[in-house]
Amino acid sequence: MVAFVKARLDERESAARAALSDPASTLTGSGVRLMGGQLAIMPSAMADGLVQHFVLNGPHLVLREVGAARAMLDLCERVIRDDDGHDYYSDGWAGLGVAKFALGCLSAPYSDHPDYRPDWIS
Repeated sequence: MVAFVKARLDERESAARAALSDPASTLTGSGVRLMGGQLAIMPSAMADGLVQHFVLNGPHLVLREVGAARAMLDLCERVIRDDDGHDYYSDGWAGLGVAKFALGCLSAPYSDHPDYRPDWIS
């Protein structure tokens, strides 16, 4: 599951970086243009739900989300790797269970991917 999530994050990061690498990308006919890494929207395009979606999910946000997900993924990996067979740590935190649940949650957005396994979220 870890390798699956890492691969999906790599795909998202690559797409976001590709979008940022073209300083004058345009979504043809949409009224949206990427200029200097920032989305510029023509006023006529603001009512379009798809355009609003692109604005709210721009490359910079995607890169921040990927970074946050990788930090969570790294923590989960450490907890699972270092688990000593106890269900609860001395502070009462159910580390292994939480880590496995978090991994399932990190994999869930990719449930339409052919390599996704539904049992990961259980």
